[in-house]
Amino acid sequence: MTTEILNGKRKMMIFDMDNTILQQSFIHTAARQFGFYDELNAIVAEKLDDVPRTRKIALLMKGRTRQEITSVVAGIPMVEDALEVMNGLRAKGYTIGIISDSYDCVTGYVSEQLSMDFSCSNELVFAMGVTTGEVVIPQAFLHQPGSICTHIYCKTNVMHHVMGVYGFTIDQVVAVGDGPNDVCMISKAGHGVAFNARTALLTEVADQELNDQTFRPLLELGK
Repeated sequence: MTTEILNGKRKMMIFDMDNTILQQSFIHTAARQFGFYDELNAIVAEKLDDVPRTRKIALLMKGRTRQEITSVVAGIPMVEDALEVMNGLRAKGYTIGIISDSYDCVTGYVSEQLSMDFSCSNELVFAMGVTTGEVVIPQAFLHQPGSICTHIYCKTNVMHHVMGVYGFTIDQVVAVGDGPNDVCMISKAGHGVAFNARTALLTEVADQELNDQTFRPLLELGK
């Protein structure tokens, strides 16, 4: 991405949540606290496609209240300068948000704490105040005509969706993530940032690498 683009009046920065804004994964932390860590690992080991894996993992959350879920995410430390940097990005004219394959009740809490503009994630179903074990996968995650990605389920599809909602072009978008499920989004964004990458492939496709627990270098983009 060029300096001229970053210095434009309208910019968007999209963040992954687990192991990026949060210093741990929500579902793995919840699994330890709620006692389903072995079951979670067994599902991951099955190497299912994204949609069936998402549905099976959601079943492990059955019976949990919003308060219990909020308690878990509130106990996960964020990157120390996350709020300061988000405030700085807004001051520079960025629209900022989260795209995550976690749950809306989790990403909504995190985005609210950081006063972000949006969050997009899978929707955990509640009835009578507790989770049913069902999950609704938003259409934005699924491949649509005109998407810049061929994957059936992908964060890139959501990135394409929110670009349309807010009126951005791809060269105005910065994407920040750490893991394998961020590779496509990072590679397709105008400027892709590998944040403490957990896979070599992510560093290969990213335009920039950040290897410390700080978002401060993001404020330098476009200078």
